[in-house]
Order: sequence, then C-alpha cells, then structure tokens
Amino acid sequence: MGDGATTKTERVAEQKTPLINFRFFLFCALGLMAGIALYCAVRLHRFSFYTFVPFVLLFIFALRPFGWKRIASIAVTVLVFFGAGIGLTHFACERYSSGVPAGEYEVRGTVESFTIGNNYHSCTLKDLSFDGVSSGGKMTAYCTEETLRPGDVVYFTANVLRRELPKGNKNAYAFAKDIRYETSFAEYEKTGEKGALLRLNAKIYDLLHNTMMRDEASVAYALLTGNSSSMDEGLADAARQGGIAHIFAVSGLHIGIVYAAVLFVCRPLKRFAPLPAIAAAVCYAALCAFTVSSVRALIMCMILSAHRVTGRKNDLLSSLSVAALVILTVAPAQFLSAGFQLSFSAVLALALFSHTFTRLFRKILFPAFLAQYLGASLSVQLFTFPLLMQLFGYASVWALLFNFFLLPCLPVLLLCLILCSLVALVTTWTGVMLVPAGLVSLLLVVLTAVDVSFVITGFALGAGGAAIMTGCVVLTQRVGLKPLAKGIAAVCACCLFTLAVVRANVVFAGCRLSAYSTTSGDLLLVRTPHEAALVIDGDISLRACKDFLNRNYGGKLDAVICLSDDELDAINVAAFLNAEVIYAKEEIPTGLQKTEVVFGNEVRVGEWMLRYEKRDKAVLFAQNIAVEIDFENPPLFGTDFFFGKGGSGVYLLKNGRVQRK
Repeated sequence: MGDGATTKTERVAEQKTPLINFRFFLFCALGLMAGIALYCAVRLHRFSFYTFVPFVLLFIFALRPFGWKRIASIAVTVLVFFGAGIGLTHFACERYSSGVPAGEYEVRGTVESFTIGNNYHSCTLKDLSFDGVSSGGKMTAYCTEETLRPGDVVYFTANVLRRELPKGNKNAYAFAKDIRYETSFAEYEKTGEKGALLRLNAKIYDLLHNTMMRDEASVAYALLTGNSSSMDEGLADAARQGGIAHIFAVSGLHIGIVYAAVLFVCRPLKRFAPLPAIAAAVCYAALCAFTVSSVRALIMCMILSAHRVTGRKNDLLSSLSVAALVILTVAPAQFLSAGFQLSFSAVLALALFSHTFTRLFRKILFPAFLAQYLGASLSVQLFTFPLLMQLFGYASVWALLFNFFLLPCLPVLLLCLILCSLVALVTTWTGVMLVPAGLVSLLLVVLTAVDVSFVITGFALGAGGAAIMTGCVVLTQRVGLKPLAKGIAAVCACCLFTLAVVRANVVFAGCRLSAYSTTSGDLLLVRTPHEAALVIDGDISLRACKDFLNRNYGGKLDAVICLSDDELDAINVAAFLNAEVIYAKEEIPTGLQKTEVVFGNEVRVGEWMLRYEKRDKAVLFAQNIAVEIDFENPPLFGTDFFFGKGGSGVYLLKNGRVQRK
C-alpha cells in the first residue's frame, strides 16, 4: 500500500513538472520575433507557414502543467512583446521609407566600410547629408577609386537612387543594414577623417597589404575585421564549401577569444578582471563596425561578466534571449539578415543540444574533449543546416573535419594578428608581420590544397527545414518528454522531413513554377515530370542563376530560355549553365560553337510550349493551362506554384503572384 501511495505521489509530481522551464527573457524574445515575423509576412511578403511552427511548438510545451497562473504569465509576456515586435517593425519600415527622394544632390558622408571587387569598387557611407541637410540611413556608393578607406569623409555630386522596402527575397540585406540610398560617382573630394576606430581599421588594411602578398593580406584582413570583400572569389568559395566561412566574419568566436585573452592577462584583478576584458571586446566590436554577430557576443559577454562579479550562475539560453531582445529592439530589421539568423541559431543549438550529444558520445566511450567537440559541432551543423540551404543553397560536408583542426589554431592566429598589427602600427617595425604572414600562408595552403567542391546542394527543403528544427526542439534534453515520446517524435520528424523534401523537389504530374527575383533580373524554373527549363530575364548574373538552381534543382536543364532586352548577355550567361539547348527570340550572332542556340517566336520543351509576346513577356502552355509570364514589374516575392492536370483557364503570373485573369 505504501508503494502504491508513493507511485501515485510521483505521478502527481510528474504531471506538475513543466516540459519547459519558464524563462522570462526567452519568451519575451520569442514573442518579439513572432511579431516581427508576422509583420514581415504581411507587409514585406516574406510569409512562410513553417516559420511559425517552432514558435507554436515551444509555446505549447511551455504551458504544461496547464495551471492558469502559468498560462496567464506566458500569454501576457508573449502578447506584450508580440505587439512590440509589430510596432517596432512598422516604425523601422516607416523610417526606412523616409528621407530625401531620388534625384541629384551634393552628398557628404563618412566611409564605414568598403568593397574592392574585380570589376567594381564600392563603399558604405553613413552620417549622410544631401545639399547640406542631414539624413538618416546609409548609402552604397560605387566608384572607380581604391583609395577610399573607413573613416574618410567624402564630398561629391551624384544622382541618388532610393531603395525600396524589401519584397520577398529582394533588398532584405539593405533593409537590415539600413542602406536606403544607392549611387555612383567618378570624382570626389576628401574633406577630412572621422572616427578613431574606423581610422584604425583603415590603417590595419594598409599595413596588411603593404607587408603581405595580396591573397594573404585579404585573408588576414577578413580574419581581423570580418570584411572578406577583397578575398579572391575562389578562396571565399573554398572557405564556404569547407564550412569555415564563419572565421572570416567577426562572430562570437572572435569576441570570445579577445575577451578570454584579456581576462586571462587581468587575472590579478580577480572579480573585477572582466571589466578590462569587456572594454577590449567593445573596442574590437567597434573596429569591426558592430556587426550583428559581434554585438550578440558582446552582450552575452557583458551578462557573463555581471554574473562573475555578482557570483551568480550564468544561463546561456537566457543571455542569448537578452541579446536578441536588445538587438531586435534597436534594429528589428536584423531579423531578416543572414548574420542574425545564423549567429543566434548556432548559439541556440549549443544551448539546447550540445549537452545531449556530448552525453551520447561519452556513452560511446569517446574521450571527453572529443565528445564535447563533436557534441557542439554536430548540434550547430544540424540546427543551421536548413538555414544554410535556404540562404546559400548548399551545406558543407567538411565542416566537422575542418573545424576540428582549425578552431584550436584560431586563437593563436587571431591574437598573433592583433598583437603584431598593433606593434607594427605603434613602432613602425613592419618586420614583426612576418610571423602572422607565415601562419596565414599555411592556412591558404590548406584551403587551396584540399578539394572541398563536394557539397550538399541542388534541392529545395520546403517544409523539411521546419521538420528538422521541430524535431531538434522536441528531442532536446531541455524538453522533458519521456524516452518513448522522444523516439516517436524522432521517427515522425524523419518521415516528415523525407515527405517534405520529396514534395518540394519531385514533380509527379502537372507543371511546377519556381520564381525568383534579384535587383538586376528575374528567374523562372519550369518543371514537369519529364522536363526542366530555366527562363531568365534582365541583366541576371551567372552567380544568381547558380544560386537559384542550388536551392531548387540539381539536375541537367533541358533548356534555358532568354527573355531579355540584351539577348547576347543573357545567352552568354546561359552558355555556362548545364543545359542542352538555349532559346531566344531575335536571331543574333553569338559565336558559340559547343552550345546549340535556337531562335524563334515559340519554344517547345517536351509536352509544354512557350510563346514570346515581347522581350520580357511570354505565355506558357502546359497541362491544359496557360500562364502569362510578365517581368515588366519586379516580382514581390519568390515562391513555388503547382498546377495539376485537371486545371483549366488562364492564370496571370505577375509580381510573384498567381491570380485568375
């Protein structure tokens, strides 16, 4: 009888145990992000039902044991910050739309960062004024000069264009960075210098390029400041495909190294040692123009330091939530940036899954250090996989291996670069730069010697990304489900992921259209059960085409169809795609010998046909459906459309939407 009473007591206690512990800041951050996501879905046409699945799942788990006080506290917290997210995003949109209209102005601004490309140079200007009147926001300025550096105050006259609010996948980067204007200029006047840390950034750039070979200097500058724009394109691709691109973007890893190094040196200060460490981290983040990942790491270091001083235990999930609250309150548009999504997802993965995977590897008798590395790396790779596929169209298979050898060496390389650069700048003794130059050269040997071209690419995840993230959230140790329930959830997540990927990539019947838009042109992928063709419009780049195909289709194209005012440029781009034949309307000499180019008013690919109406307009006939393809106005957003065999009537595909005509 006693045993029965004990069992009953334990069951009651178990029923009252929450599936997720209530963390105030976590639910504040979730509510804020849900509000931002909903506003972006409605106004900026970035809606995806699957975006809200993890939010809903966490809210449901947080309600157990369904006490009214717990439900009320969570509901009030979430609703208040949900409304705040909507309001802050609306204010950010209105602020982004404010400022001077397009036109010719006398412009004055301070160079915040710069890009040196193969065919163009550009800089980002802040502290703008137009015809002597100050204006908020920033500007991207294209120029012919390579001599501009951060901190330079420049003055020029140019025709200024306004950037619009992002629609779908277009202009999201500019919106997140508050870049409202765009221009180009050939002549300018440098009127002064501004910002001590910006000037230090410029001096470091010149120092590295004066003391190292070009490739070594560009890699060293990217390691120090996160600006990888001057890196060779092949090296940058190798870093991304090898899964180590994060070392060239100042992130929590860099801030953590600087913070830990100063903390170690200042150990004699005991409990106050974190103060100079925080000061050093702030200066380093400012040197790198306060990127979102560096600010996230800086806030978390500040919270950790406060806990060290007060003797309280630090909670990684809560400190991450505070960082998200601060960043999104100040700049809600950062929610759309790749930096914010990847940085916070990586740390969230560490907080949720690292301990679980580490315990698993320890049970397999791995050494402690190896189990911790594999647990942390696997959790980050698994949780960020959907984001990498969505943002870049591929995910690395080499990340675990490369990071295992590189991450232990990064503190030595980064601190050596920082110390040697400071010594060279203070003493003018540039010979000290031979040490970091040798280390960077060794890194380049690794990047160029190993073939990392094999990556996971060529398909769309669809709802598979939500299935992965949902499965991860359910299986984490922080969610108190029983082993049987977790096993069932794991099987369900795997099944849903498989079904979602098949549904998003395999066309069993009908005709599937996938649309995509960039600032320079548009793309449309047409797939039936047996054929696949790509329609390109505008001055689209080869990289944009490949990025689009990486996210949607990895097979051989039956055709590339050109809808463009400049057919020759479009044909030259199409020639580098994996296609059997290229179609265009007006017959022009191309000079191509290996690739077949067919000219005419109609295009037939298998069972479907496309008929030109004019340069940027055509009608697609497939499966008893006519679709008018009109690229005169840029699409509002890119998405997938499916037309079944039984469909009939005429549909209009314009501005990214399918509507009955």
